[in-house]
Amino acid sequence: MANSLWTAFIADNGSNDILVASLPEGGTWTPSVPINQTSPHTPSLALFNGSLYVAFITNDVDSATGVPSNRIFLCSTTDGVSWSDATFFNQYSKCAPSLAVWNGKLHVAFVANNPSNTLLVYYSSTPDDPTSWSATVPTNQTSAYAPSLAAYGPPGQTGELYLAFVSLLNEIWVCSLAAGGAWSTSALTYQFGNFSPSLAAGDTLYLVFAADNSVSGQYSASNDLYLCSLNANGSWSGAVPMNQSTSATPCAVAFGSGLSAGFVANNSSDEVLLASNSNPTSNWSSSNVDLKQQSAVGPAIAVAPFSCCYQLVTFPGTLGGSSQYVFWTGLGSDNQPIPVLDLVVEINIDEAIVVSPTKGSPPGSPIGFQINGLPARADQQPGQVTTDWSPTPGDLATGWQQYGIKMWPKTTMLISWAQYWPPAVQQNPNVNANFTVNTPNQDTVTLPNDLTIPAGWKIRFVFNYSSQSPGTITGFDCKVTDSNGQSVGPDMGINFLAPPNVLTSGGPIGLGNLSQMVAFQVVLVGFYDSATAFLNNGCGSITARASTPLTVQTVWPADAVGNGGTAENANSTYGQLPQCPSKSFTQPFGVS
Repeated sequence: MANSLWTAFIADNGSNDILVASLPEGGTWTPSVPINQTSPHTPSLALFNGSLYVAFITNDVDSATGVPSNRIFLCSTTDGVSWSDATFFNQYSKCAPSLAVWNGKLHVAFVANNPSNTLLVYYSSTPDDPTSWSATVPTNQTSAYAPSLAAYGPPGQTGELYLAFVSLLNEIWVCSLAAGGAWSTSALTYQFGNFSPSLAAGDTLYLVFAADNSVSGQYSASNDLYLCSLNANGSWSGAVPMNQSTSATPCAVAFGSGLSAGFVANNSSDEVLLASNSNPTSNWSSSNVDLKQQSAVGPAIAVAPFSCCYQLVTFPGTLGGSSQYVFWTGLGSDNQPIPVLDLVVEINIDEAIVVSPTKGSPPGSPIGFQINGLPARADQQPGQVTTDWSPTPGDLATGWQQYGIKMWPKTTMLISWAQYWPPAVQQNPNVNANFTVNTPNQDTVTLPNDLTIPAGWKIRFVFNYSSQSPGTITGFDCKVTDSNGQSVGPDMGINFLAPPNVLTSGGPIGLGNLSQMVAFQVVLVGFYDSATAFLNNGCGSITARASTPLTVQTVWPADAVGNGGTAENANSTYGQLPQCPSKSFTQPFGVS
């Protein structure tokens, strides 16, 4: 598989989302995608044992003090599609971390989260295990800036681990660690930098930095990018201008036949740019590649043998109303449908949703956000393994489940609800008998304006599961918050197994009446009885997250009886989504 150049950076929109994109050799840059993590600092990338790791400082605050927690986390991908959950290895830093692979272990360097500014280096051969990280011998170095870490040595040999950092006088120093030894005393490169430097190993060890001309007049201007290299005697060469400038920490990596450097433009655009040179110690061209991305801080860069998978799914027709993508988990190695686990659906209202009182069918029809779900086979008990299952029509699902929140006109209330529909052929009258459950009246939320969901409101569904029957949904929590993040009324949870919830045919709802969910969609439509709502205005986003990787499809799985969907409709619209499997998707919605 051909190598790809990867970059990671922080979204320049206030969200602090970590985004990634890649450049396959001979190809073009993919659009950026989120890895479902946030950070206020530059992340770091490194390929280790077939996994591409990103290290970052969390974007949270200490609940006791209200100050940033500065925890260092790791997550990774093995295919450029799905990212692991983030792990915390019990270290803290007030600056960005730096990753490097050396001597069969993944190393991370960072500044201690205290006034000492001590530079620390930890390592692990199993980095996903938070307890496996050990400290190297003390570096005996300090810096107020993020360090840079890289391994370099003759081919086939262990070589040494190098650490570059900036002193209080903005001098750039480098020290190194040999296998089984101690960190060397730091060597002055006789260069001065405004930001953290970047080390990159190629045919030699390179140092890329943004010059600080205020300390030394040896550079043409401050923030211009320069490069120097490690000489055979351990000294550093003079600086070579790269004919680029930056407003933040640069990054560099050997890729293809030369060296590539990533950086943020030295202007207000915050554009992420890339410059490359097949002969790094010679004159650099003034041309660069615009990645069509903006970053709030400097980017990170690395090489991996896979690319960031991103391609929009083309919907056959217009996305909107009941015409919406389907999230599908697929089949496992046992040829059984994989249940959706730990599902969370959040609706963010960016512009107030206003329902027309005079248009629609019927006029002033109520609206609802529906989560329409497809269960696994309805003729088996939840959790039962059917070894002879095969994907033939009508075999996957013969039932239907719906969850949602509805807004009634003239009553100014939101009410959460759920429905289970009976299978087309009821093999067992005690399994999946239909029922409807609404939030108790005291759990309704009063809206400030009739037929309006205000801007800034969020509606969040968190699904609950049975401990006895893995993946079987037993209810959900539904919470509404306003633009200040304050709860609007009480939480609107539903527990199917709580009395007096009963089946339509009578009797209490039992675990055998519930099921897993293997595919679902989220729609904004009129509420029940084939209603079509008409929205005057409104927009926002729908986010669906699960611990199970999801795939976006334009149709329900082939074995879905009736092919899924809902009878309700509206003049709502939805944005396109990528086809790569992911554990999280965010989709904009609006009004036609």
